[in-house]
Amino acid sequence: MPTLADVILIGVLSPTLAMIPWLIIHFSFRRMVYVITTQRVLVSDSSGVIGEMRLSEISGFRGSRTSLLLSGNGPKLWLPRLPDAWQFETIIRKVSDKVSDKN
Repeated sequence: MPTLADVILIGVLSPTLAMIPWLIIHFSFRRMVYVITTQRVLVSDSSGVIGEMRLSEISGFRGSRTSLLLSGNGPKLWLPRLPDAWQFETIIRKVSDKVSDKN
């Protein structure tokens, strides 16, 4: 038979524990939009712009098939859940080259 302390502990922790799977599902499937402009790479979701990096600041790329890390002199920008990170990197490089050729 549970003691009063056990009942209180279960009553306090069970709502919290019920939220964990919901939070995991929510953050796993939230919509992210990646935008490449002639000046910067933007990461946006339903709440607005989450992160951005100027094309001129990008000094390196690291990543896997589905994620990409853009590193610069100081800031870094992590792009998770990309359909094809290598293609996205190629597009960024081409846009950056075209913009730098015009200037």
